[in-house]
Amino acid sequence: MAPLVRQRGIATKSPREAVTGVEIAFACLPSPEVSRAVAFARMAQRREWPAHLCRDVDRRSKTVKAIAAELAKSNITVLDSPVSGGPRGARAGTLCHHVSGDRTAFERCKPMYDALARNAFYVGGEPGLAQVTKVANNMISAAGMVAVVSKRQRLP
Repeated sequence: MAPLVRQRGIATKSPREAVTGVEIAFACLPSPEVSRAVAFARMAQRREWPAHLCRDVDRRSKTVKAIAAELAKSNITVLDSPVSGGPRGARAGTLCHHVSGDRTAFERCKPMYDALARNAFYVGGEPGLAQVTKVANNMISAAGMVAVVSKRQRLP
């Protein structure tokens, strides 16, 4: 947290405190269960959620679809935005966001994505589509690695 605070980030004690008074919030959460808990726990306090929630969650598009549908009832836009590049990409500044959801919300959030990653690609209007795109990207990358190893080891 300290490196972010040194760059004018604001440390908070809870997700609720983090989103109070902001228009746009990013959340990077470890599992579908945590994603749902954070999103739905705030439904009783809708006024505290930002207008746009840009998020990177699990690899299950059904989770982000359910969260987006529920938050839309409170006029909260969810952008599905998984990250490619892993820890090595984070250190090198070469991360990539795959983003799906409302196009206008994406354009509004694009400068923030650009600050977080080298590339942010809009892949479509349906939340969950970015999750599918990331999985496809990972599969193509894995196939490339297998091809390189096969060639180096002269496998059939």
